[in-house]
Amino acid sequence: WYVQNGRWAFRRGANNFVRRYGMYNAYEDFATSFAAYFMKYAGLRFSGTAVNSRGAGYSAAPKKMSYMSWLMNRIR
Repeated sequence: WYVQNGRWAFRRGANNFVRRYGMYNAYEDFATSFAAYFMKYAGLRFSGTAVNSRGAGYSAAPKKMSYMSWLMNRIR
């Protein structure tokens, strides 16, 4: 993500979103990634429109999930 002309824009070719809605802006991307992480942690199903061949949810963005894990370990 970066800001271009005062608006959020994602890198061309980016396909590491857990849900299509996360492509709206960086805040929604973080929110949907956060939700996917905790749904997996709670053993619940995360549904959404897939953006890539990995599907929707936790498996769609492994680097973001790794970051979420790191972040949660830091604040515990």
